[in-house]
Amino acid sequence: MTITDLKTGQKATLLNLGSDSSIHLKLLSLGLLPGDQISILNRVPFKGPISIKHGKTNYFALRHKEASSIEVEIVK
Repeated sequence: MTITDLKTGQKATLLNLGSDSSIHLKLLSLGLLPGDQISILNRVPFKGPISIKHGKTNYFALRHKEASSIEVEIVK
């Protein structure tokens, strides 16, 4: 499952940050690490950006293409 499969309000644990090294490095620079928990704040229709909350104070948006390469596991 990837970030693009999550619905607004769902929480997930990051498993894999993708195989593309440029995206992987960008995500690391944002502070995302495998094992971290994220939540989906908003989704724009038609494969638009996905707003994500990471930690207590980190908010950012990812392009649909980037989000589709990040594997996650839903937190229940």
